[in-house]
Amino acid sequence: MERLFNNMNAIDFNKDGKPDDAYGAAYIGLDSDESITGPKMKYYNGMPYWFSIAIHGTNDEANIGKANSGGCIHLRKDDLERILNAGFAKIGTKVTISDSDPDIH
Repeated sequence: MERLFNNMNAIDFNKDGKPDDAYGAAYIGLDSDESITGPKMKYYNGMPYWFSIAIHGTNDEANIGKANSGGCIHLRKDDLERILNAGFAKIGTKVTISDSDPDIH
């Protein structure tokens, strides 16, 4: 898995000749019984990478909160590491993603 993640971060999506590090510090792939989200193995210019709707880091924190991905949620490195270190990212953990504040009625 580490090799696959390193491959993913090595992809040059913007074609500037350098790895994009597009997934930041980690990638948490999500799956759903209700919709097709992944996970899938894909290839980009011969480089294997994991494709699914995911929670992951970013190489540019200005991306956070903007609709500029294929459906993924970008997190700051410290927030992503807090999720991982707290043990919240376990197989089978239910993740609810909402575009509204649950405390607002």
